[in-house]
Amino acid sequence: MRDNLLKKTCKELNITQSELAKLLGYHFTSFSKWSNKIPKNAEITLNLLIENHRLKKQIAEFKNALRVLRDLENS
Repeated sequence: MRDNLLKKTCKELNITQSELAKLLGYHFTSFSKWSNKIPKNAEITLNLLIENHRLKKQIAEFKNALRVLRDLENS
């Protein structure tokens, strides 16, 4: 589960595990020594990072759609 969530988060954010560790405020050596179970607070944080990233993408898509609609309305 640890590797899956870490890999999923890195893939979603398009960052390395080292960059993810830094983003979470961990030194990479501490981060990489986590056992197979991620601390609950880190698991919650990783899931929130993924959700936040997806929501930002959706907002950007909505803004783009709104811009297109406004352009169509003004033409």
